[in-house]
Amino acid sequence: MLVVFIFIIVLGLIYFTSENAQKSGLIVHPKISSREIDYYLDVLNRERFTEESKQTIRNFIKSEFEKYGYKVTEQKTDGFIPGLNERRIFINIIADKSILNEEYILIGAHYDTVPRTTGIDDNASGVAALLALAKYNQNPNVRFVAFDGEEYNLSGSRYYIKNTSPKPQLMVSLETMGYYSNEPNTQSIPAFYDWAYRGLYNRLKSNQFRGNFSSSVCTYNADDFCDKYESYASSQNLEVYTIYVPTLYFIRNFFLDLFRSDHTPFLLEGIPAVMITDSANFRSPNYHKPRDTRDNVNAEFIAKQANALLRVISNKD
Repeated sequence: MLVVFIFIIVLGLIYFTSENAQKSGLIVHPKISSREIDYYLDVLNRERFTEESKQTIRNFIKSEFEKYGYKVTEQKTDGFIPGLNERRIFINIIADKSILNEEYILIGAHYDTVPRTTGIDDNASGVAALLALAKYNQNPNVRFVAFDGEEYNLSGSRYYIKNTSPKPQLMVSLETMGYYSNEPNTQSIPAFYDWAYRGLYNRLKSNQFRGNFSSSVCTYNADDFCDKYESYASSQNLEVYTIYVPTLYFIRNFFLDLFRSDHTPFLLEGIPAVMITDSANFRSPNYHKPRDTRDNVNAEFIAKQANALLRVISNKD
C-alpha cells in the first residue's frame, strides 16, 4: 500500500508541475521529435521551383496548418526571375490561430528552391521546423508564414513587409537549418569576418572549425530573443553562435552574407529580426546543388533548434 501511495503522489506532482508549466507558457521538456522532422522532410523531398511543383507543397503546408487549428490565407505577389524575361506569381501562406494584436511575432521559412534540387537543407529544413513549431505553439500571438520567392530577390517577404499591416514586433527566419558535422574544418566564414567578429572567429578556431552548432544572425534590438534562444539551446547540449548585424548602413555592404534571407526586408524597416541557420554554403558542400538531398541533413539537429525556439515563443516572461 505504501508503494502504491508513493506512486500516486509522484504522478500527482508530475501532473501538477506539467499543468503549471503549461499555464505559465513555459515548455519544460522538448516536444518536437526528430521523427516528426523526418516526416516533414520526407513529404518536402521534391523540387519546389516550378508552379506545379510548388502547388503540391503549398497544399501540404496549408493542410498541416489547418490540421493544427490555424486559419490559413494566401498572399499573392509577382516578380521577375533574375536573368529571365519571365514574370511569375509568388504565393505566401499565412497561418494565424486568432486575431493578432499589434505586437505579434512572425516566424517564417521559404518553401521554394532553386531549379534541379530538392533543397532539403535549403529550405525544407526550415519549413519542417516551421510546421513543427506551429503544431506545438500555444502562443496565440504568433503568426507563421511560409514564404515563396526567397530565391528570387526575397520576393515573398519583400511583398509582405510592404503590403501587410500591422507589422510584427519581431521576425524570425528559419533558413537552411539541417547540415551538421562533427568533423574538423567543416565550417568556414566569409572573408574579413575573422577580424570583424574576432570573438566568433576565436570560438570557431577553438572548436577546430567543426560545423556542429546553430547560428543566429540577430539585429541588436532582437538581443533578448537571441539570448533566450542560446540559453534554451544549451539545455539540449546544442551550442549557438550568435552574430549581430552591423547597424551602420554603409558598413552593411561589407557584410552582405548576413542579409541573404527573408529577415532582411524586416530589419531594413527597423523591425527586430533574427535568422536561424546552419550558415548554408559556409558549411554545407551541397548548397544549391542537386546533392542537397534527404540523406545530407540531420533531423535531430533541426529538432533541437525547433525546441529551443518553441521555448522562447512559449515563455511569456
